Amino acid sequence: MADLPLLLDAQQLLDNLHHPELLIVDLCKKSVYQQAHIPNAVWVNTRDLVSGELPATGKLPSVEQLQQLFANIGLTANKHLVVYDDEGGAWAGRFIWTLDIVGHKNYSYLNGGLHAWLAAGFTIDNSPTIATASSPSINFNEQPQALLADVLAHYQDSNYVL
Repeated sequence: MADLPLLLDAQQLLDNLHHPELLIVDLCKKSVYQQAHIPNAVWVNTRDLVSGELPATGKLPSVEQLQQLFANIGLTANKHLVVYDDEGGAWAGRFIWTLDIVGHKNYSYLNGGLHAWLAAGFTIDNSPTIATASSPSINFNEQPQALLADVLAHYQDSNYVL
């Protein structure tokens, strides 16, 4: 599955829809997922991608929470994930960034998300996909994060880009 591009169009996804190493992740609202999703897509609650803790509710959840999330959707090292949402790609992008943080580099974004799939007239499903749980190995990499201390230390440094 390494031949799938980072930016995938709906036809490319359709052509690979039943590949055993493909894991499709839906980040739409639950009500949207229940009405229409790409066949075989597992639903992920966007709240599972953030800590939800004040004062910075958008921080990453703990390593243990991420481990549980990825185990629940059946992530394994050989899986290629195709990620989409229905809100312009922000949640799909957050999910891909999270995959990068945990060391999983096999992913693609469905260009145009659910809207592109629907516009192409491809088959949809409305029954939930039950993932086979897994025990993924997570290698948490903090480098792609900018912590408050980093920002405060470098915000006036012209050689530092945030």
